[in-house]
Amino acid sequence: MPASHLSEIVQGIANIGQLERCDAVLSGYLGSAEQGEHILSIVRQVKAANPKAKYFCDPVMGHPEKGCIVAPGVAEYHTRYAMPASDIIAPNLIELEILSGHSVNNVEEAVATARELIAQGPENCAGEASGSRGLPAGPL
Repeated sequence: MPASHLSEIVQGIANIGQLERCDAVLSGYLGSAEQGEHILSIVRQVKAANPKAKYFCDPVMGHPEKGCIVAPGVAEYHTRYAMPASDIIAPNLIELEILSGHSVNNVEEAVATARELIAQGPENCAGEASGSRGLPAGPL
């Protein structure tokens, strides 16, 4: 999907006077960093219309068996822009490592790393592990 389509959809919602009813913006897999730029613009627009709206960012970047799976620039976008702008971020273990810049090998490190991310902007970090590296599968 062209990145501009994201903004056009939200503009359509604004044009019919319904943007203030939007309670949240959810982002997931991004095909390009340009899509991310549009998402941040949308987040600002939605929060201007409804200051109570939340931005939930699922920074889809990694797969336990495949590693980082996104286009160039997307990981940096999430680290530099999406994470600090989000209210809630939901990384898996690999994404937690990408966002923090260091490895996570146990539950204690995962919790400490989630707290590091929260210190950079999000109110909440809902980490999730796949059962690898001795971590239990499911929410951290």
